[in-house]
Amino acid sequence: MKNETTNINIISSMRGFAAIAVCLYHFVCTTTGYIENEQLLNFFAWGAKGVQMFFIISGVVIPLSMIKDNYTYNNFSYFIKKRFIRIEPPYIATVILGILYLVLRNHIPGSTPIDMTPSVRDTLLHIPYFIPCCRKC
Repeated sequence: MKNETTNINIISSMRGFAAIAVCLYHFVCTTTGYIENEQLLNFFAWGAKGVQMFFIISGVVIPLSMIKDNYTYNNFSYFIKKRFIRIEPPYIATVILGILYLVLRNHIPGSTPIDMTPSVRDTLLHIPYFIPCCRKC
């Protein structure tokens, strides 16, 4: 396997845009009780499309990476291990930070008095990516 990296600037820009879109969607549209203005919620609902953007970007980037590295079926375990190491640690860290925020916000004076602490079941469902959608997508 070659170890040179090729950065495609437009891909990085699209990833950034998709990430911001998804974050704004979650911050504005899925935080129960914070924002109730229907026009604002409708405006930021487009952010859910950032997930589809990530799938499209992956559909381009992954095959390009495989072509660059002369991928064969013998490389499958290396490919999966590499993807797991890249994706899983930030995902688990984000889940932990999200849970900490939801627990700590209950102790912040002036916060909306809604307990959004996830159940143990919902927390464990994050590990195999089985967590149900929190709102209509």
